[in-house]
Amino acid sequence: NNNNNNNNAERRLLETAARERRLGLTQRYGHTVKGDALDPLRALIWQLFFASNYVFGALGVALMLGLTLNLLGYGYYWDWNGGGSLSSSSSSSILVIDTLDHIRQEQALVQAAQHLQQQQ
Repeated sequence: NNNNNNNNAERRLLETAARERRLGLTQRYGHTVKGDALDPLRALIWQLFFASNYVFGALGVALMLGLTLNLLGYGYYWDWNGGGSLSSSSSSSILVIDTLDHIRQEQALVQAAQHLQQQQ
């Protein structure tokens, strides 16, 4: 009886697979076609899924690089003014990597300069 149930279940699976192949329906990793209006949305979701693998991988690598820099006594900041330091615009890079002490000194100097400008 148990063997008969297994044969029936296997036969149903094979019939279902043959019918889906005949109709052009597929469901496998990275590709799902059901033959309805949601197929373009399914394709977009699969593309977002595969893109997220690269995005999260890159973010993980960036996080590890940042933590490694911090452990070595270095820091980083984004200088959106295009300057190489917090107070000058002599360099064209926007990602600045420097020692933590020097970053603190530059921040103190910038804040002191801003305070002096406000007093005048």
